[in-house]
Amino acid sequence: MPKVIIQPDQSYTFADYFKLNFAPQDILAYFLERGFVQLAIELIALDQWIDSEQSVLQGAISTGNIWQFGQFDRQSREVTQDLDLYRVPADLENLLQILVRILEP
Repeated sequence: MPKVIIQPDQSYTFADYFKLNFAPQDILAYFLERGFVQLAIELIALDQWIDSEQSVLQGAISTGNIWQFGQFDRQSREVTQDLDLYRVPADLENLLQILVRILEP
């Protein structure tokens, strides 16, 4: 059974996250997981909305200083999650290279 870190019917302030009885990495993983699910939904919706020859749609989630990428293959209808996490500023060069590649025509 997955950990319930955030109660869906409760409102949280930024300070409340420091009071949670979970390790910071567990809280971060929770938000990245939720963020990736949202990204996957948005990529699938984007596929329905745009008329493009682009075979793969790409996107990213970020907590600000941690980035993760995903893509949606329009032919196979599969979402792929990059398991690598890119940290700012430690992985800034790699992160910028990925972003430039995504933006290239």
